[in-house]
Amino acid sequence: GLACGSGSSFQEDTTTSVEAEKVTISGKADFAGLSKTRTAPSNNQVSLVNIKTGEELIVELKPDNTYIANIEKGDYEVIAKSGDGKILKLLLPDLQTNVSNADVDLNSTTVAAYIASQTNSSLGELDSNVLKAQVESISSAIVNADAILANSNASSEDRSRALTLLLISQKVKEITNKGES
Repeated sequence: GLACGSGSSFQEDTTTSVEAEKVTISGKADFAGLSKTRTAPSNNQVSLVNIKTGEELIVELKPDNTYIANIEKGDYEVIAKSGDGKILKLLLPDLQTNVSNADVDLNSTTVAAYIASQTNSSLGELDSNVLKAQVESISSAIVNADAILANSNASSEDRSRALTLLLISQKVKEITNKGES
């Protein structure tokens, strides 16, 4: 749990009682804003979920880490799971034509994580064009994050977003690397 200072090397002040070191917290877990829970695909699979209908198609991830699927037009969340359990995501809003470079990577996962963190409603409630604009603007913000932070003329909002994206990117990297042993 949340043990504080137990077994650590610093000298504890023995005058305070153990009870004085404790605080009580309570709260509520609010799951309302989350889209319905979905099981992640199994290892070496890619799940393509239609964001509006919730319909899901699962295809195999080939040995060279490529996938191919034939799906209805629409807005999609693509979830790829590697053989060692790493999970990456890609949002494909307003899919209307064939796409040969729907690559699922660290950046696409960061975009998905950032949009999820900024959206009060579920993705399904977002208009396709709004979602598309968000994906495009955040994708370019990730690519330019270092430059934005280095630019003294960048607005504080841009700098803040760039920093957040870099932090999420780092977090995603940590999580996806947990699969490695």
